[in-house]
Amino acid sequence: MGSWDAYVNAFKGDGTTMLKCGIYDQEGNPWALSPGMSATQAQVKRLASHYEDSSDFYINGPEFESSKFAFLKKVEDGGNPVLVFKRKDAENEEDKHLLVAMNTVQACLVGIAKGGEKHKSLAINLIRHVNEAMRKYNY
Repeated sequence: MGSWDAYVNAFKGDGTTMLKCGIYDQEGNPWALSPGMSATQAQVKRLASHYEDSSDFYINGPEFESSKFAFLKKVEDGGNPVLVFKRKDAENEEDKHLLVAMNTVQACLVGIAKGGEKHKSLAINLIRHVNEAMRKYNY
């Protein structure tokens, strides 16, 4: 197991909320991915580069993997927000997966979680936990 795998495992949790996730640099290059994560470098870079000023996402939500997402909100947390998006191209609510993204000092954390309010708060908690752990080591 590589050094980043422990962070990915913590990010994915027990898998009941977070379906897949990855740790990338802010240019979109992968550091570690859970199975099934297949975002492109450009998709991750767009999330990372619009992290501070995310207003563009209200007009044009990101395409991620093969789905289009709508920007739900920026969850502030002491100047270190979580960007939360909801999948648009799904019929039923449970398939409207959530996309969460958060920049650390050097990285961009990205996860795809199950839809719904319960999973939204759990996904936000998972990404914050990994962010805090990485920031301790200036990552």
